[in-house]
Amino acid sequence: MKILLGLVVLLVLALAAPRRGRRSRARGFFLVGGEFLLLGWALGDRGLGLLDDGTLVALEPLLTLGLGWIGLLVGLQFEWRLLRRTPVRLYLVGLAQGLAAGALVFLAAWPMLIVLFENSWRTGAAAAFLAAAVAGSSVQILGVSARGFRLDKDAPLPLYRFCAAVDTLLPLAALALLFGFHHEGALLGGIEPCWLPALGWAGRAVLLGAALGLVLAALIQNVREAGHRLLLLLGFLGFSGGLAGALDLPPLFVNFVAGMVTVNLLGHQRHTWELATASERPFYFIFLLLVGADWRLGSSWVLALAPALFALRLLGKAAGMRLASRLLPAPAGIGLRPGLALAGQGAVSVAMVASFQFQERDALAAAAYSLVLLGFLLSAALAPALARRALGREDAA
Repeated sequence: MKILLGLVVLLVLALAAPRRGRRSRARGFFLVGGEFLLLGWALGDRGLGLLDDGTLVALEPLLTLGLGWIGLLVGLQFEWRLLRRTPVRLYLVGLAQGLAAGALVFLAAWPMLIVLFENSWRTGAAAAFLAAAVAGSSVQILGVSARGFRLDKDAPLPLYRFCAAVDTLLPLAALALLFGFHHEGALLGGIEPCWLPALGWAGRAVLLGAALGLVLAALIQNVREAGHRLLLLLGFLGFSGGLAGALDLPPLFVNFVAGMVTVNLLGHQRHTWELATASERPFYFIFLLLVGADWRLGSSWVLALAPALFALRLLGKAAGMRLASRLLPAPAGIGLRPGLALAGQGAVSVAMVASFQFQERDALAAAAYSLVLLGFLLSAALAPALARRALGREDAA
């Protein structure tokens, strides 16, 4: 009965969610679902207890569905026909700023976690997970920041959008590798990493995703009606997530690969992909509620560390783009406060937490998850205003 009640509450809250914040300053926070993450925490064991551990285990398929949907939508953005038109140097710029941000967060987080917990390989693994999760940026928050304002003529908004899309590859690649280490017992298990077996697990995830992409492309190409396409996508995501879980592979990464394979086989089918994007919000909000319900701080110190790591992440993105602009013949204006423009932390970071949340559950893992989730909330609240400042925007008349 409690499971049924919890499911009904999740569906009602997700379907009743507003499309956007009424005020421009709150729009980014509501767009990325920051309030649902907090509401999930309030409904979990640390709050009202409606979504307790037993209920969360029973509702885990919904979490898997959300992971698959996020991965699929990210993968659908990478169509080779369009990607090859972009100069290689711009990919280097986008990856450089994400790597710099992740590296700076890792170098700061590792000693902090050692002080709070212990000096071991598992602490370094937790810091690596944290750094990879926050390396990406949010295209959504950057887009919301651009609405209703005039753009400074020197601000390279298309470049920032491109960087925010490309740097998502970093946490996804790290997820596949970290999952391999998890299977070998080295993620938070306290033993030395085995790189070849971990790469083997990542390769299996790629092969499974490619095979599922072929299946989705074959099924969806002859479906015309929007309702049938939506049912097909739901059925596919349920199947792909269940199969990935049965094979101990990350549904987020597997569906990311499936999305890339599908879009490159079929091309950009606007109606299908717009349907997938428009239908995402209820599942995404349910996903955030479930992640929030299982959120444990791990240590009260993370409340103080999260703002510092958030600032270091911005510094890393600014430093990475400035360095890339000097080493490469990048467009003029690349150094215009880019760390602020890319302040938004994407939903992939929350999806990385969800990928491990039911597998690594000790205090160290909980602290790493908390730093990622707190960074997500900080970016949802602050990133739109920071991005507007970086872009030199003013209220439109």
